[in-house]
Parts: sequence; structure tokens; C-alpha cells
Amino acid sequence: MDAAWTSAVNRATGMADSAKRFLLPFRRPPPPPPPCPDPDPNPVQILKRLQRQAFYDIMQLRERQEKVERVISLFKATKVGPFAEESTRVKGVVNVAGSLPRDISEAESCISSRFVFEAPVRKKDSLFAELSTEHRYVSQENDHIETPFVLSKLMYLSNISDSFSVAVVPKGARCKDFSTDQNIREFA
Repeated sequence: MDAAWTSAVNRATGMADSAKRFLLPFRRPPPPPPPCPDPDPNPVQILKRLQRQAFYDIMQLRERQEKVERVISLFKATKVGPFAEESTRVKGVVNVAGSLPRDISEAESCISSRFVFEAPVRKKDSLFAELSTEHRYVSQENDHIETPFVLSKLMYLSNISDSFSVAVVPKGARCKDFSTDQNIREFA
């Protein structure tokens, strides 16, 4: 537990130092050094002084430009988000055969669907979610009862190496039938 606190404190001090380094150049720059009180204005000395002042101004502008470029690159990096590497893959099955009545006397019809979403989270990690539904319309004295669209399975798969991976499911969930295959080929 102490290591976690030490790590958190180190991160906080690192962020404070980074913010300090970032904000210091935005304050007013110090005034240039006063000119030498030389009664004899030598043209060479004047040129040297002007060159030093110009160099100082150019360096200040360069530092500000680097700060702006850093802010813009951070903005672009955070706007992309964690799911930017690859797109989310979706595989689904919709069964409408149950909606066709076999007999005219049947009052019950059923449409079922299952959709599996796989979203890459980091380089080798994936988030799997399965949404399923089974719409049953049962007529009971002019009332229609239907079952909702539900999140039936949720799993986070972390591939640590080629031979070792860890699957995490929410507490109380039963996700025994998810494959650890990255391509969700086995969809039944």
C-alpha cells in the first residue's frame, strides 16, 4: 500500500513540476539588460548589442512556439481516445423465423437477435459485449408482453503474452462461453 501512495505522490509532484515548467514562460519576460553607459557610440558595439537583443527575442519566440506545439499535440492525442487504433467489430444474428406463424391459431410470435461487439482497448486488449433480445409478443386479454434488449455478456480480455491471457468479467456474471479468440469466429 505504501508503494501505491509513493507512486501517487511521485506522479502528483511530477505533474506539478510539469505545470510549473509549462506556465513559467507565459509570464512577462525579464527586461533586456540595460545598455552600457558608453559615451562613445561605437558602431561595432551597437551591432553586437542589437544582435544579442535580436537573439534573445528569437529564443523567446521559439520557446513560446514549442509550448504551443506541445499543447496542440496533447490536444490531438487526447481527442483521439483509446478506441482509435482499430474500429469496433460487430457480429450479429437476427432470427425472424419465429415471427412467422405456423398455424393461424398461434398467438405467440418470436424474433430473437444477438450482437457481439469487440472493441480493441490497447495494443493487445479487447472489450467484448453481447447484446441479445428475444421479442415475444403474447396476447393475453389485449395486453402485449415483450422481453427487453439486454446486455447478456461483458468481458475484458487482456493478452499479456502469446501464451498467457486474462479474462475479466463483472462480479456475479457467468461468461463461460466466450472464446478467447481475437476474431470472434465462433459465433453460434
